[in-house]
Amino acid sequence: MDSRFALLLTATVAPSESTPYLNLRDPQRREAHYLEALARWCTALPAEWEIFVAENSGWPASRFTGVAERLGRAVHVLECADRGSQAGKGVGEAGLLDDFVASGLAAKCDWIFKCTGRLSIRNIATCLPPLDGDGVCASILPSLAYMDSRFFGASRNVFEEYFTGMGAEIREDDVVYLEHVAARRMLSAIGAGHAFRPFPKMPYVVGYSASLGRSYNRAIDRVKWRLREQVRRVVVDREILI
Repeated sequence: MDSRFALLLTATVAPSESTPYLNLRDPQRREAHYLEALARWCTALPAEWEIFVAENSGWPASRFTGVAERLGRAVHVLECADRGSQAGKGVGEAGLLDDFVASGLAAKCDWIFKCTGRLSIRNIATCLPPLDGDGVCASILPSLAYMDSRFFGASRNVFEEYFTGMGAEIREDDVVYLEHVAARRMLSAIGAGHAFRPFPKMPYVVGYSASLGRSYNRAIDRVKWRLREQVRRVVVDREILI
């Protein structure tokens, strides 16, 4: 493997009954969402991207690799132990990032992007900035308290240093989610001198949210994306201080 970019898809096909805050637990429905999203990624990403799936519920790796092979892609499946999902799904997801980095699978990649495995980005070809150096690429609220953890990326050195070990800081019972911890890590990376590389266009997320129990593909979601993108352009293109 000698690809410039790595896409990491996090997956828990069969979540434990003790995992809180989930509206969708049925493994068969969840698997269908994961495989649909993987197929979209296999079609959308150019050859310079390597695709990885990190799964922590013991689901057969062949279910993922079979989809990729039918589409002419190779997908690497990392079979992980569940490290803390009983404390919240964000803790389990953070553990998957840790396991991926520890595996060394992306050691030759320049950038690592993480996406929640049930989701894909419809406008992936136009939403990514130039990735010719180090830095972090993510969406964060103006309050700087919350980062969209569904899809974000960082150069390999930044990803390894700042986006591992997050599970220990997540306390979902106290409303401290992965998104809050990731926002702090993002700001720490920027504060240390690493470049912030914003998305030229907001990522258009498609797929199904197991937490909300609904699709992101509704008409209202498309309208919201357009409105947010228009407002964002006004803010980015003007000298507005917050």
